[in-house]
Order: sequence, then structure tokens, then C-alpha cells
Amino acid sequence: MAVSSSSFQPRTPAIMKVYSLSIAHAPPSSPSTVLSSAVDLSSFSFYQRGSVSEFLTFFSKTVIERTSQGQRQSVQENNYTAHVYNRGGAEQLAGRFVVRFLPCISPPHMCRPQPSLSLTKNTPCGLLSPS
Repeated sequence: MAVSSSSFQPRTPAIMKVYSLSIAHAPPSSPSTVLSSAVDLSSFSFYQRGSVSEFLTFFSKTVIERTSQGQRQSVQENNYTAHVYNRGGAEQLAGRFVVRFLPCISPPHMCRPQPSLSLTKNTPCGLLSPS
């Protein structure tokens, strides 16, 4: 796993696919416990979902436990990037999400974020279009 202190910047226009989002209890001296989690495995085949789910769970717990309290960290594993913020403090909570940057197949000018967004219309890239 490669740890980067700066944010991951793809070289080509890309969209971001969020696979997992979770909140965990992360005490400094014991293993973390996932309190709530949401995953989207719809882009994987039925037979891959079990192993992908295990990977996300292991990846999450490992990254959360290795992030110091009060710190943010981005960890890249293959094409997946986990962004973690360990809040620490009295609550000892950590938030984590795993994303993958997908190349945009449309012309680059169509992949730029638009200033005004509508939740009903999609562009060919999957980004929201102007209202």
C-alpha cells in the first residue's frame, strides 16, 4: 500500500466511483470496530462481491488502525484509494471512504464540473449537468 500525503490526482479526466463509506470507533490502543458502513458493489459480478467485500473490510480496518488520532491520510492500493480521517478526542471516531477514479470516455471538455448542477440530468461522463 502506498501512502500519499497529498491528494491523488489522476492524469486524465476522470470520474470518481465511491465503493464504501464507513464510520468506526478507533481507540488508540485496541482494534477498531466498524459502527456503520455502506457499500456499493453493483459494478462487480455476483461471484466477485464476496471477495471484494472482504477486501474493503480488511482495507478499511487496516487503514483506520494505522491512522493516528487527529490525522488525515490517503492510501492507494492498486486502483483504489482510501481516504481516512481519524478524529480522535473523546469520541474516538474515524471516517473512511474507498474510491476508484474511472477514466472519462467523453471529450475532456464534457468532464469538467459544471458551476450549476441539476440532480435529474446526467452527462455522458456520469457527472451532473447544468440546470
